[in-house]
Amino acid sequence: MNKKNLYNRIWAKSNNSWLLGIPLGGFIFLAIGVFILIAMQQVISYTSTTEFCQSCHIGSDTVVEEYQQSIHFMNRTGIRAECVDCHVPDSLLPKLIAKVSTGTTHIWSKITKDINLDNFESEHRERMANNAKETIRSLNSSTCMSCHDFDNMDTDKQGRTAKRKHSTKRRKDKTCIDCHSGIAHKLPEIVF
Repeated sequence: MNKKNLYNRIWAKSNNSWLLGIPLGGFIFLAIGVFILIAMQQVISYTSTTEFCQSCHIGSDTVVEEYQQSIHFMNRTGIRAECVDCHVPDSLLPKLIAKVSTGTTHIWSKITKDINLDNFESEHRERMANNAKETIRSLNSSTCMSCHDFDNMDTDKQGRTAKRKHSTKRRKDKTCIDCHSGIAHKLPEIVF
């Protein structure tokens, strides 16, 4: 078959009207895909705001008030770490998994009124703190290191203990949360 015949076959008007449905269907699927991506981005953006997180936590526990008193909320540099900066991974797939799993848990707790101000300290704080700590540890404190970078630390300006503990050989078995838990939220009181 020569090139001219191939060209004519491709661009010739077809007698089969159903062939029009192929590009039209492709365009419709493309439009639906773009709509879903935009909607998903909007949902991720909205559910990543501190206000969204606070909408469930206020009145259920004391973590919002603790966060507002922390250096991650207000500090001399004016940099604020929002809830998702510490509690949700930055990469898309781990972020979606974290949002779905924690979101489901939070929604269920809100519906059942399982956690409230009366039982938060005595029944839930320690478990919730340990879960958050283990999640951050399992991520190798990558959420911490999205702001705090060992390579940019001037250890000469740190105290003796911090300088020693931040040295490469000292931190190889540790992650940030092992030493720095209780920064944005108070640690649970351990009863012996």
